[in-house]
Amino acid sequence: MIAVDIVDFAINKKADVLILVSGDADFIPALELAKKNNGDIFSASIAKGYSRELREKFPFFAIGKNKIMEECMKE
Repeated sequence: MIAVDIVDFAINKKADVLILVSGDADFIPALELAKKNNGDIFSASIAKGYSRELREKFPFFAIGKNKIMEECMKE
């Protein structure tokens, strides 16, 4: 459960930086809670389907779909 892990890592100081690789706005409540306990929260996703609300609330970077395919499809 990604949202639970995000909150757990932030509250228990298991990481200095948390990066969510998803464009789903459903993670916003967990990220907001984590941000209160851990200052550096980022998100990353491919541009299509990347929640506008998520991009507005947290620093983000969009991943090019072609780049993902090139890296994942290596032989």
